[in-house]
Amino acid sequence: MTTQLLAIQPSKRAELLKNIKEFIYECEQFYIDYEKGGPTLPGLTPRESSDKQIIFQSQVENLYKRFETYHGGEILFGLPVTDFPQLEKIKKDLTLLQRLYGLYNRVLDTVAGYYDIAWTDVNTDKINQELADFQTACRKLPKGLREFPAFYALKKTIDDFSECKY
Repeated sequence: MTTQLLAIQPSKRAELLKNIKEFIYECEQFYIDYEKGGPTLPGLTPRESSDKQIIFQSQVENLYKRFETYHGGEILFGLPVTDFPQLEKIKKDLTLLQRLYGLYNRVLDTVAGYYDIAWTDVNTDKINQELADFQTACRKLPKGLREFPAFYALKKTIDDFSECKY
């Protein structure tokens, strides 16, 4: 068993190094795509940003899984560990944006659903509780998310509907 492991180690190590080199290039391409078309571009509507967040979240999750695999391989072979700080930052940023846009989409869908309720079926206590829950969730979002247009649109939607006399 040990002999077999020693025999395949050089080829697996070389394959890992080749894959890491390709991965670095793929990450650089992803960073460019993110800067040119990501969810934080100025001028996007909240819905457009939300859609872009979902797309880039999927891409970054796939890249991050590969990063973890290559990271483990570098440790296994005693190689210097390659850092990907930009990938980690984008992953963190997208995770935060996911919280904002998840809440934003839930609020829009819920409020839109209110308009479909027949007046005889309106449960004002339930609506008030849902709106209070949304206001609390909105206040609990990290301060860094408050600079995004979706935050203002979210807050305005909640506040406007809360002030509505139904």
